[in-house]
Amino acid sequence: MLECAHELKQVMKAIHRSISLEDVQLPDEFFPAHLSTALIDSIWRSQSQHDATAGSAAERYCDRFEVPRTRADRWTLPPVEEQEPLADLTRRYDELGVDRMADEVFRDGTPLTELTVANAERVVRTARGLRRIGIDVLQDVSARPLDDVEHELRLATGLCEPAFRMLQMYTGSDDFVRGDGYVRDFVADALGDRWVSRARAEDLVRCSAYELIVSPRFLDDRIWRSRLMR
Repeated sequence: MLECAHELKQVMKAIHRSISLEDVQLPDEFFPAHLSTALIDSIWRSQSQHDATAGSAAERYCDRFEVPRTRADRWTLPPVEEQEPLADLTRRYDELGVDRMADEVFRDGTPLTELTVANAERVVRTARGLRRIGIDVLQDVSARPLDDVEHELRLATGLCEPAFRMLQMYTGSDDFVRGDGYVRDFVADALGDRWVSRARAEDLVRCSAYELIVSPRFLDDRIWRSRLMR
């Protein structure tokens, strides 16, 4: 118990040194009304980290097809019957094609870029991969072990780790913490260790969040981004 308390204190000191705890409200992309918008946000933000317009790709999609981007009750998933399933997203691609989706839906008014076309292709490829393993709405994401979903998606779609992580963050509960490499490295550095286990890192970050009176998902995101931008 004393060792755990000491480790928690070390991690919290590291958080205070290097993580901003201002503006603890999570942004809209963490409360998607549909899996389709969560997917679009995760693809665009992971591939366009220095693009100020990255967050508006999902907004442009929602405006074009008249679907809400953010759920009315941030803390409760919408009923399945109120969500746009991924089947609708893939149907739109079937009707318009990747190039027209990129140009007419996702383009932000500037000349069409290769990145926009590539992101549009990543969205539909991942949506089809998710549907092949039985994931169509938000509730389906938590119904299967996330490691299994990630493994299958990487094999089927080549989805990059940051995009999948963002998809997990956006569709996960407020208690979400993922002890991946960046989070484990942060905790290991705080403890002065060369390596920590995933479970140990997740537990210490989650306990730190409770002590700081912020959501674990918020703290996880801030730690992950602080390491990502190094």
